[in-house]
Amino acid sequence: MQREPERRDRIRTGRHVGQPPPGEPGAEFVGGDTACAADLLYGLLGPELYLVFVRDRGWSPDDWERWARTALTAALRADQV
Repeated sequence: MQREPERRDRIRTGRHVGQPPPGEPGAEFVGGDTACAADLLYGLLGPELYLVFVRDRGWSPDDWERWARTALTAALRADQV
């Protein structure tokens, strides 16, 4: 189980990273909701899900990274919908 300070750091990082780059074409998030983007980052990039795929399901770290990139792009970018 993740300790509370680590959980708070993940949330804070997700909120920071979840900011779309200003002026970039297609940078608007689906729904324009930064909090939702932070939640998606928190859930999809968390160690729990990584371990399910890599340790439990036998994915390589590179396979997980490709999946995470594709899943986040689809979930976050309005121009990918």
